[in-house]
Amino acid sequence: MSHKALCFVGGLAIILASSKVNAGATASANGVASAPQALLKSLVGRWKCTSAATDRRRISSWTRTASMVGNTWIRFYDPWTKTDAAGPYEITVGYDIQRHQWVDIEIIGSGYYIIQRSTAAPDSSTQTYAETYPIYPGDGPETIAMTKNNLTFSYSVKKNGNVISVHDVCRKNG
Repeated sequence: MSHKALCFVGGLAIILASSKVNAGATASANGVASAPQALLKSLVGRWKCTSAATDRRRISSWTRTASMVGNTWIRFYDPWTKTDAAGPYEITVGYDIQRHQWVDIEIIGSGYYIIQRSTAAPDSSTQTYAETYPIYPGDGPETIAMTKNNLTFSYSVKKNGNVISVHDVCRKNG
């Protein structure tokens, strides 16, 4: 990832810290991880992904890595360039226990970013996200389904006046 992207990621962390976002819970008094922590920690590893979109004739494939950021966030990182994006792509997901909602931050090396929120239950493996900032007119909600061995990301975006549907499917590599 470029130095500029690292600064940008750090900038988001500062914004989140100053907003007092507490994504995820710490272990309970008896040492058991919270439901969001347990779900996110089960996703750590390497994933083989494919993507199909209504504006592409071929299916893209790549390897995604997932690692914990502290105890409360998971970072999915794609080192390649997506068809419609320049540079690496990362998705960071956590659960805000104060606001009772999932938070999704997506950053692409080209400078595109988005912050989304979902009010799905803390133990829910499927969340539907609404754009929080910035809001891109024409974009639909994003649904992320997470299980120990499967991830799916489904969303639609408006591109050149057309609505494009995208469906990414990832399977854990061991």
